[in-house]
Amino acid sequence: MKPGQAEDLAAKIQRIEDIEAIREVKARYGQAADPTMNVDEMMALFAEDAVLDIERFSVSKGTAEIRQFMAERGFLWMFHCMIPLFVKVSEDGRTARGGWKLWELGTMKDEQTGEPEAVWIGGVYDDEFVKENGEWKFKKVKLKMDLISPYSEGWAKKRFAF
Repeated sequence: MKPGQAEDLAAKIQRIEDIEAIREVKARYGQAADPTMNVDEMMALFAEDAVLDIERFSVSKGTAEIRQFMAERGFLWMFHCMIPLFVKVSEDGRTARGGWKLWELGTMKDEQTGEPEAVWIGGVYDDEFVKENGEWKFKKVKLKMDLISPYSEGWAKKRFAF
């Protein structure tokens, strides 16, 4: 083995382990959200100063605001399908970014009637991560909504329910 080769190999292995750990954080996010929000499981995934930016819903800063949003959200039932796009770990191994496409089925309260309404949700996550005490956590979860459409009307007729 050439000088430095073992260190290069160890760094590559660490990067792969970090990428897998970040994917696991995102998977746990979906598991905590579905079928009905488990706020305690969800909050374990966020850094104390994290930001949750869900387009058309809320920008919540810090775990207290994020917890409140999660507890009070208008969804009665959710089914997240997340398609991974990328995970990039910084050179220093302390921060990272990840992208996922979202296709979600949900049930939420109709804003006018208060009755349950089935919706289609589509968008793209652009997340930031930080490694705290050896554990990856969300620094920022940002979801750009491409649609949140009533199932009864579909996105061709009503792309956004609100």
